[in-house]
Amino acid sequence: MDLARAFPRARPGGLFDLVVGNPPFVDAEEMTRSAPARRRAHAARYRVARGNWDLFCVFVERALELTADAGALGLILPNKLLSARYAAETRRLLGEQDVRLLRDCASLRLFDAAVYPLLLGARKRAPRGACQVERGTGDRSG
Repeated sequence: MDLARAFPRARPGGLFDLVVGNPPFVDAEEMTRSAPARRRAHAARYRVARGNWDLFCVFVERALELTADAGALGLILPNKLLSARYAAETRRLLGEQDVRLLRDCASLRLFDAAVYPLLLGARKRAPRGACQVERGTGDRSG
């Protein structure tokens, strides 16, 4: 897709001041079974696609590619980002950014599925200052 043509008001090169997203929570086993060619293509294309990676890892890298310098990024990701061995390269990539917020929403039951979301807010620039880390409480009705 030619992003510059699809989004003529984007910055040069098809970059955006703000990128937000909620990538699909697709694990390695499911992707290997349902989309092996796509998985191989992602592994060849993205630095974070190493080992037994989940699809959200490449979404983080692609979102950063689409974010203009000093632009903002907001994603809803699986909280496995924080601890899974396969997400280590994704954490390293995010460590190069100015991550401002990590909010673990696992206990909030935001979705009608067994997922454990994490909110990520970052600026595409070198880290500056501390990251706000929060744990959500309650649920979506309260």
